[in-house]
Amino acid sequence: MGRVNGINLYKHGITRTYLNLDDEGKCYIGTGSELETPYDDVFIMRKRKELRQRGVSLLTLQIEPQEIKVH
Repeated sequence: MGRVNGINLYKHGITRTYLNLDDEGKCYIGTGSELETPYDDVFIMRKRKELRQRGVSLLTLQIEPQEIKVH
C-alpha cells in the first residue's frame, strides 16, 4: 500500500487485514479503527467467477485438522 514514517504498509486484498513492518522486519499494530470487510461470500463468489471467465485459474485448498499428540 505504501510507506509511512519508515513503516511498510501491506493489506490483504480479500480479508482486508493489515501488516505493518519496518525494514528490519519488526511488526507494528495500528491504533486507529479499521472498517469491517466489505467482502462477503456473494462478492467473493462473483469475483472468482469473473476471474475464471478471464482465464485466471484459482486453486482452493481445504485443510482438515487432525489430532496430533505431543509427549
